[in-house]
Amino acid sequence: MSEQIDHKDSSLRPFESSNSSISPYQYIILAGEKLKLPQPTIATAIVLYYRVKNSQSQLSSQGRQESKQLEQENETCDDLEVYLLVTTCINLACKTTEVSRKVRDIINVGYRLLHPTESPLRIGEAYWKMKDSLLSSELIVLRILRFEVDVELPYPWINKIIKGMCYWKDVEIENDVDRLLHNDSHPMIQAVFQLAWAFVHDCLRTPPIMLSHPPIHIALACVHLAIRSLNVENPQSFHEVG
Repeated sequence: MSEQIDHKDSSLRPFESSNSSISPYQYIILAGEKLKLPQPTIATAIVLYYRVKNSQSQLSSQGRQESKQLEQENETCDDLEVYLLVTTCINLACKTTEVSRKVRDIINVGYRLLHPTESPLRIGEAYWKMKDSLLSSELIVLRILRFEVDVELPYPWINKIIKGMCYWKDVEIENDVDRLLHNDSHPMIQAVFQLAWAFVHDCLRTPPIMLSHPPIHIALACVHLAIRSLNVENPQSFHEVG
């Protein structure tokens, strides 16, 4: 039976990093690539991380007006190491998007990113501390988010917007978006799709955009930018897209 982790004990911080140059955003991106996660799962992890940090800020600003329970919850969240938090968000994103990844793989990838010059993590005391910390932090994060871990992303809206526009008059667009993105028979459609998705990736770097704007508005902006960047004529205005 592995021992419980006291997050306030600085000697038991298995998610501390020797690679100080990696940011939480970069950590999620790199871990997602190594775990071969689909882009929506990576984006979900990023948004969950932003939501937790935003919740912390709101609780801190409310100060004494908060109930004792919320103060204790905020204090516990502040105690989480940043890389433990982002790893937790990756694990939750996998569950939310129904992408199966073993906890051991998530931990191993995280350890490799945090300690690139050290030997691979073996099953032992360090591994079990990391696993216990991850499972404990998951409960904390779920409480902070009030178990609201579903994330609506702009990607499906981009697909619907472009398919709903009358720009490609006589072109039947495949229902399978993955096929469309890799189908060279409609290069302009493909280019708009790919560039719009790339703009969403850029939006993920900015928490206020992802937390303050509806996904459909982000998608509309990204499609509009893609069309303008490619100098594509758009015969139908966006308020007519349905």
